[in-house]
Amino acid sequence: MFLSADGTTTGLIEAWTGEKLVADVRQQARATSAESALWPLEEPGGPLLARYVRLCGATSGRAWLYGRSLLDLTALPVQMREEILFDMMPLGRSLVRHRVETFRTLQSVDCTAPPSAEFGGTPINLPCRTVLIQAGGVCAAVITEWFDSDRLFALAIPAH
Repeated sequence: MFLSADGTTTGLIEAWTGEKLVADVRQQARATSAESALWPLEEPGGPLLARYVRLCGATSGRAWLYGRSLLDLTALPVQMREEILFDMMPLGRSLVRHRVETFRTLQSVDCTAPPSAEFGGTPINLPCRTVLIQAGGVCAAVITEWFDSDRLFALAIPAH
């Protein structure tokens, strides 16, 4: 369900877990040349922002998802740029709040380890997907999301 959905991941995980999610921004800076090489389409309108976040339960503090977003801020409304840069709001929630019409394309589904330098801990392979988000006909973001499947799927199994 999570790997193939084309809606906002934040809302799906909130519905699944029963708790509001908050973005724990681990790193946010101008994309390196290696990160910029992951941009799949035309040249971005400006420098890319690389953002590494954990989506955590507001009550439990559990990390449900690890995400890397490459963002072309020039493709987004000014108010949304400020919200992403300074308020640390999850990207999907900000897109909805600002009513940005988007077209999402699933680029890949895999099972790899999230970047340990950005998220810490011992890298383990997790189910992940990469999604391209277009706004106004241009690529606005490329997002890779790693799902903590053990925690998410444990919710689907009734306790005995």
